[in-house]
Amino acid sequence: MRSHELFRKYIYNPEIIYIPEMEKTNKQHLFLNREITRVSDNFTDINFIKPIRINKKIVLIISIDSNELYRDEGYVEIEVLNAVSKKIKLIEYDLPLLLIHHSLLGTDECPLKNSSSIIDFVHKHKIENVFCGHTHELEIMRSTDLYNGNSFTQFMCGSLSSINHANDDNMFLYYENLGNDNMHLYLVRIFLEKGKVIFKEEMIF
Repeated sequence: MRSHELFRKYIYNPEIIYIPEMEKTNKQHLFLNREITRVSDNFTDINFIKPIRINKKIVLIISIDSNELYRDEGYVEIEVLNAVSKKIKLIEYDLPLLLIHHSLLGTDECPLKNSSSIIDFVHKHKIENVFCGHTHELEIMRSTDLYNGNSFTQFMCGSLSSINHANDDNMFLYYENLGNDNMHLYLVRIFLEKGKVIFKEEMIF
């Protein structure tokens, strides 16, 4: 639970979306044993939604916690997705964005175990842009369901805190004119050169 405290203190203090403790769930350690931990807030997920107004448009940030306590693999509880969906239906917005730790489309050695459920969630809410991390590698992938006509783009960025790959640098992505026809995506690489931190920027599209 210490990570929750740090997240809320230094990153964002959201209104977390809970599910009842008596729900039958499959995600391991979704609820901690109160008799052992002695904590009142024993729900281990941080799932939330946040509308942000940008240039007269409402961007809905949807954050889904795919991390599973004590494991590197990811899992998202179906009941959590249902609870988030109910909250989304109560909000008016123009552009939904999904933030999630694990890749929906990747096939690394520690994958998101029920990625198909999240993809269904993405299609249900017509989410066109998904942002993830997990592998510390740069990947931009597009998935298209040719039968149903649903599609989304997944942006997997690198990391600002770790270099796992000898041939790559720390990096991050940022948008210009998000959601408009003249939208651009930029990649900023961060590396050391002669004892100085150097930033190198390139436009992806």
